[in-house]
Amino acid sequence: MWAYGHKPSYNIVSEVGHLPPPPGHISTGNGLSVAGPLARSPEDIEIAMDIVAAPQGQDNIAWSFKLPEARSKKIEDLKIAVWPEEDYAEVDSETSKLILATVEDLKSAGANIENANPPFSFLKIQMMYTASYLILSC
Repeated sequence: MWAYGHKPSYNIVSEVGHLPPPPGHISTGNGLSVAGPLARSPEDIEIAMDIVAAPQGQDNIAWSFKLPEARSKKIEDLKIAVWPEEDYAEVDSETSKLILATVEDLKSAGANIENANPPFSFLKIQMMYTASYLILSC
C-alpha cells in the first residue's frame, strides 16, 4: 500500500489553528510552511483538497480560487524529488532503507526520481532562520 502526500502552494490550505504554534498564540501560518493532505490514493488527495482548499476565514470575502485539474494521472509524467539523508536531521538505518526501497519501487513503476539534496547545510539554514525569527519577533 502506498501513501500519497501533496504539498500545495502557499495559502491554498489555511494553517489557522495548526499545531504547534508558540505557547499562548493561535497559529495563522508563518509564510514559510504549508499544510497539505496525506491519503491512500491520488483520488483521495483530490477529494481532500476539494474539502480543505480555501482562503483563510478573514480572507474569504475578498478572494477565492479554482484549482486546475491535475496535469497528469500517470506516474511516468511525474517528477518526484527525494531528499534521502540530512546530517542535521539524521534518520535511523531502517527508515533510510525504507526510503531507498520506496525510491526503487517508484523508479520501477516509471517515476522520474530526482535527488533533492540541497547544496547547503541545513544546520546553517536553521540557525539563520532562528536568528531572523528572534530578531523579527522583538
